[in-house]
Amino acid sequence: MNRFLTLVILVFVSAYGALAQNAAGTLDGRVVDASGAAIAGARVTIENQATNVKLTVPTNADGRFYQRYLLPGTYSVTVEQTGFERHVQTGIQLDVEQTIALTIPLKIGDVTTTVEVTANTAQLATETSTVATTISSKAILDLPLQGRSPMSLTTLVPGVIPSAGSNSPWISGGRNDYNDVTIDGTSVIVPENNVSHLQIGYVPIEDSVSEVSVVTNSLAPEYGRTGGGTINIATRGGTNQIHGTLFEYNRNNIFNANSFGNIRANAPRGVVRYNQFGGSMGGPVLIPHVYNGKSKTFFFFSEQSTRQPSGVTATLSVPTDAMRQGVFTGFTNGSGGGVGQAVTIYDPATAGPNAACPASQVNCFRQPFANNVVPSSRFDPVAVKLMSYWPKANSTSTINNVALQTNNFTSIGSATSPSDQFDSRIDHNFSEKFRMFARGSYQVGFSSGYNVFGNPGAAPGNGDGPNNYNNRNVTINGVYTLSPTTILNFNYGFARDVAVRLPFSEGTKPSDLGFP
Repeated sequence: MNRFLTLVILVFVSAYGALAQNAAGTLDGRVVDASGAAIAGARVTIENQATNVKLTVPTNADGRFYQRYLLPGTYSVTVEQTGFERHVQTGIQLDVEQTIALTIPLKIGDVTTTVEVTANTAQLATETSTVATTISSKAILDLPLQGRSPMSLTTLVPGVIPSAGSNSPWISGGRNDYNDVTIDGTSVIVPENNVSHLQIGYVPIEDSVSEVSVVTNSLAPEYGRTGGGTINIATRGGTNQIHGTLFEYNRNNIFNANSFGNIRANAPRGVVRYNQFGGSMGGPVLIPHVYNGKSKTFFFFSEQSTRQPSGVTATLSVPTDAMRQGVFTGFTNGSGGGVGQAVTIYDPATAGPNAACPASQVNCFRQPFANNVVPSSRFDPVAVKLMSYWPKANSTSTINNVALQTNNFTSIGSATSPSDQFDSRIDHNFSEKFRMFARGSYQVGFSSGYNVFGNPGAAPGNGDGPNNYNNRNVTINGVYTLSPTTILNFNYGFARDVAVRLPFSEGTKPSDLGFP
């Protein structure tokens, strides 16, 4: 009974894996002789040219071999059969979510004789109707990307239009909110506060990405959860050669001209600071005198940090010293070319009946304050406390309306948004039949707008309060070849996006202002 239950579970898992999304490719080959007849029982060795990891499968009665779940990369295929020359085909570029069909002809001869063929630069995927475009690792690393987000590369694909304020583009007319995004076969779409909207939980570092595939039309059944397109991202793993990179990108206001608005306000150049730096390293796991992981165990790690204080120049209107003391003598409304009409400040406590009032109105007459001065004895304690949060006027620019005393406060500073991001992956090949990889990604960051007033009474619309966030994404993938016709694939992953946003006034209470 236990054996039967185990078999049922294995069959279910293999069937589920056949439909699951994965960041891998497939080789579908057929071995024939000079007349086109199938050659059964031929030994086919599939080797990753970067890691030297090999898989060996026989051809069936129809001369076919079918190998799924191959990591994206360049492969060679070697075919051997008694009575035929040994055939080696190299340079087979297999992309993510691609199925390549190969027809390999064997010539009669000694197996010790080798016929070597180099594959064409582009292999046609003739085994599926899915319309997809793959962006290679060379394009990812060579093309300039401001912000270094691999999602920006999706707009190179026909039918893909960038969406303002979102990493997810519009694909083939579908809404950008309805796309699916997978990393190593795991969906990273997380629920968003708005109903029916999708949010990307994590975007890997550019250096960590091996390939990006954009499925734009004729989606296969495994993409049933999307109403738009699907973006598949495959991350990089280590190879038999140790490789490393270091980078730094910098922008600074010392290279910029001042803006027209700043010049008009007699203000200096706004602060511009952008510094993005990091690096990556990958290769075989080597522990001297302990373990040699060449052609077996590989690692890859990348890190990216961003420091981006954004310059802010705020011009606002604040109460003058006279206004703070209740003095509005000579105050005008600014009409008539800036001279304006006198503004009268009335005492609300003097409202009462007047002969000139219509019969329907009882209280329509108020007495003005003498000389437009509000006595300090009439100041409300809450208003006095609120007034302490307004900064004093500091600008005498010509753009001020002298009558209204507007635009009399200027503040220059910067918003800040530091972030740090890490991607790490390890691949291990237990045998030709069993291999696994695990990847963990983490991003932590903080952002805060510029507090123009420098206190809890920050001016509305001039910067948000502090926002702390962290994104996590994990994927574990295992492939086990049970037999030449049965491959088990296990893929598990999750994505989490956490953000906590607070106002500048966090911690204040109504009682701090004098309210009950």
